[in-house]
Amino acid sequence: MTYKLVSVYLFSICFFVAVLGLSGCGIHKTEEKNSTEEERLVTRVNQFMQAQIDDEWGIVYDLLDGDFRKAVSKKKFLKESRDVEFGKYSIDKIEIASDHKSANVRIISDFIAKNYKFADKLSTHRWVFEEDNWYNKTTTYKDLFKNPKQ
Repeated sequence: MTYKLVSVYLFSICFFVAVLGLSGCGIHKTEEKNSTEEERLVTRVNQFMQAQIDDEWGIVYDLLDGDFRKAVSKKKFLKESRDVEFGKYSIDKIEIASDHKSANVRIISDFIAKNYKFADKLSTHRWVFEEDNWYNKTTTYKDLFKNPKQ
């Protein structure tokens, strides 16, 4: 009887350790996924901002959300007049929503608009996760160039 009791006890301990180990791996994978998700978003934000600096408006268009791309053709978007010159930028803060379908990205940037220089201006960009990637959520042309209230 003692042998069976010891076997049950050891089995219980091994089972408990295995469950803890597996749940720990699951937590690690979730953290790893979130880290990768944020890295993907940072990459897309950098592509978007650099394309504006380089006047690569075709790339900017490709990084805009699907609703905007359905409403405005690429041809029309590329013909739009732009009186803004973008300069250096940095990502200040990223907040990914708990459902992982949207994010707010605070950016500090320099730009020139209508011959006025603006330095270290804070703006918030909304990004959405669709088609297995991150896209800038823009509703109008003017959204690309405005500095929203903080």
